[in-house]
Parts: sequence; structure tokens; C-alpha cells
Amino acid sequence: MLNIEKTIALFQKKLEENATKQTTATGYRVENLKAEAERIGENIAILKSDLARYTAKAPTASDFIKEVDEARGNLKAIHDATGFDFCAPFKVAKLYGAITPKKALEAVGASGNDFVFVLVLDATRYTWKKDKLLFAELPIYGSFEPTTEKYKFYCRHSEKGHTIDKTFTKGDFEETRKNALYSYIFAQNRGDLKKAGKKDEDANGSDRYILASEGYGVSDGRGNSWKYSKVTLQKTTDNGARFEYHVNRTNDKSDFIDKSGYLVEFKRADLARRADALRSERAKAAYTATDYTEQIKELESTIKALKAHLIEKLIKAETGEEIHETGKKICYFDGLSGVFEDFETLKERDENKAFSSRESFANYYNKISEKIAKIY
Repeated sequence: MLNIEKTIALFQKKLEENATKQTTATGYRVENLKAEAERIGENIAILKSDLARYTAKAPTASDFIKEVDEARGNLKAIHDATGFDFCAPFKVAKLYGAITPKKALEAVGASGNDFVFVLVLDATRYTWKKDKLLFAELPIYGSFEPTTEKYKFYCRHSEKGHTIDKTFTKGDFEETRKNALYSYIFAQNRGDLKKAGKKDEDANGSDRYILASEGYGVSDGRGNSWKYSKVTLQKTTDNGARFEYHVNRTNDKSDFIDKSGYLVEFKRADLARRADALRSERAKAAYTATDYTEQIKELESTIKALKAHLIEKLIKAETGEEIHETGKKICYFDGLSGVFEDFETLKERDENKAFSSRESFANYYNKISEKIAKIY
């Protein structure tokens, strides 16, 4: 069943090999082997528990979904990152032991137009990756692609259930899938995928939220733990699929949903973006309306005076060292040459009104002035 018996046999063989190695090991190697044996024993216990559970009642797709989302929020994280729609038809399977692209695709009967991804639990179960399901896309023709730049997951630490995390390199994922305790495989027709990252209510107004729970949650990340106050906003779709929305609690539920149950966070974020844009437009308009002709002329005179000063020093120089030092102040990027280039850029940008604000112009102007002061 689901390859569990075979996987148990493999782990028991590893446990026997570990015991044999302990008889000849010395020093720190013994402690490492004991820790490894403990992890193997934990894995065998998990496998036997799953075997008993699935023997008593054959698992369904709903069971696998509940396991993946036991920590709450994983389904939402997957949707936000990939566009996978858990309310549309999809296929899911679970495999035990090392996973290959062929096994994964066969498990869900993937077709050429399917989007397929896997969530893999590493059997080594080191502290930093314990209970983390590592994500990777699986093209129909090709190998696993843990493309972290394309799919961004923000790991939610939880006392209960798995969390989803990214793999930093393809090599890391290869090691993980070869040492997999078990994996979940999902497939969906690409035509059913929704726009990734959609977090606000649907246009038809069906996505309304209720305050499902509130209280303290414990978060454990890389050996650290702390408490934070939170609320859980729950959305129920037409077919009964459950989504949860976790936020840090600040005041009351009106901070997150309006009186009708719609999310307000992203509307507020949009208002903040509009306010920033308006401030930028006003700053640009204020700069455009300001005439900097006199300031530019004044700076140009200062640069000419610096040039005359350096030429005079060069004429009066009597040693090679004096000539070299003066030459550095003329030719280097942070010398007179750089000052001329920066001044030409300043004039060109001001003529084209290319600065974003009066502050932006002043910063560039002051940068040139400071460079001149250092040359003197």
C-alpha cells in the first residue's frame, strides 16, 4: 500500500547497518550514529502508524489535503505562489521513499497540459528541515525544478503539521528527494490555474471571511520559539474547501475584514500606494517649478576656480612626487575629472527636468560640492 511496507523494510535495513557501524566507531562518530539511529527509529514509527491508519481506512484525496494543510495556511501559500486552484478539479497522490519524476507523474496520471508539483519530506529530518515540505515543480518532460525565484514561499512555523519551504539549489533538492520519507504530488490542468497571488475577494463578491479564532500561537524557527498574538480569518468556498488567513493581531477584527466580511488589508495597501504616488507627483511638480540656473552657475564658477588652483599647483611643482599628487587630484574619478563628469550630468538632468524632487537635485548638487571640498 503506497509503497509503505517496502519503505519500512529499507529503513529497518538502514537501522541494522547503523548498529553494525556503531560496534566499530569511536569518538564523536558514535554520537552521530546514535543520533542517526534515533531519526531512523522515528521515521519507522511514522511509517508504521501510517500503514495502520491507511489499512484501517483507505486514504482519499481529502485525507492527503488535510495532511498537507494541517498547519493551516499551506493551501493558501501554494495558491498565492503558483495559482493552483484547490476549488477546481485536481489530482493528488502520496508516495513513500525516494521519489523520481517518472514515479511522481505516474502516481497522478499527469497529462501533457498539466501543471505538476511535489512536496517532499526529507527522511534525514535534521533540526533545520524537520517537518518541512520542500517544493519543486515537475514538468511533464524533464526533472524536478525547485525554482525558488519563480515560486516564493514564506515558511510558516507551527507546532502542528508541516510547513512549506523553498530549496536553495537543485542539488539540495536532489539530495532531499533521494532521502524522502514521503512526498505529495499534485497535478492540475493549466487551464484551471488562477492568477498567482490573488488575495483579495473575487469580483463576484463570494470570498467573505469570518473571525474563526483568536489567541496565542507559538512559532518555532531554527531552534527559536516565541509567542505572538494572532487572529484567524476563515473563508469557505461554495464546494466547502477551507482556507485560512493568518495575521498578527493589533486591535480587533475590523483591522482585517469590513462589516461585510471582505479583506481590507490589500485595499489599505492600495490606498497607501496611491498616497505614495501622489506625494511623488507633488514632489516632482515642486522641483519642475524651481529654477536652479543661479545655483548651477555658482557651482560652475567653483569648479573653474578649482581647475585654476590645480593648474597653478602643477606649474609650481618642483618634484616628481608633487606632480604625481597633483595629477591624482586632476585625473582620478574622485578628482577634477570626476567633478566635471558629475557636473555635466547635473546640468543635463536639470535641463531635461529628470530629477524626481528638489531633494533629489540637492543631494546630487551636494555630492559634487563635497567632492570639490575633498580635492582642496
